[in-house]
Amino acid sequence: MVKRVGIGTTAKHARSMLRSMVDDLVRHERIETTVPRAKDLRKLADKVISMGKMEDAYEGRRRALAVLRTPDSLDKLFNELAPRYAARQGGYTRVMRSRMREGDGAPMAFVEFVDRPGELRAARPPKGADSGAGFAASPLADAVHAAVDGTEWRGGMPTKHGQGVHHVRWRRLGTRGKGPPKPQQPTRAAEGTDDQAE
Repeated sequence: MVKRVGIGTTAKHARSMLRSMVDDLVRHERIETTVPRAKDLRKLADKVISMGKMEDAYEGRRRALAVLRTPDSLDKLFNELAPRYAARQGGYTRVMRSRMREGDGAPMAFVEFVDRPGELRAARPPKGADSGAGFAASPLADAVHAAVDGTEWRGGMPTKHGQGVHHVRWRRLGTRGKGPPKPQQPTRAAEGTDDQAE
């Protein structure tokens, strides 16, 4: 029995498992799995989307049918996903690390399609389009800016999958630690000078 590197199972089982996972990904558009499986799944899912965008629709449907398991996912691929990614030349999926699994401590990750409603992080625009979008235009950025009202931050980057403010690592201007700086207490010398000025 030959083991598949990274996944820890045989090649036949890995192929069957990845077919089931890509079918679930097409139907639900986001799934959570371990990081090595997510990386293999991303490759296969991008190939399936490319099959849906083929010029010869019959050939593309025939090839996609060899990977996908259900007719519903096949219809969704050709009627919904292929038109959505017509302008994009690759990079249809994203892998975002999420947590460590309880029990065995395996690193988990979300695999999701980009450019869809409800995505975890705003996608980069296709090459050639305006590259000004990104974290600054994401719903996460709006939530973060509402939470920190008027403070000036730089380097706010989502650490894992960016579902909320608690998953964001900050660097405050002029400080070295994580999080906002503590409010400064007035010193006794400063208080004494205020009393003398009155």
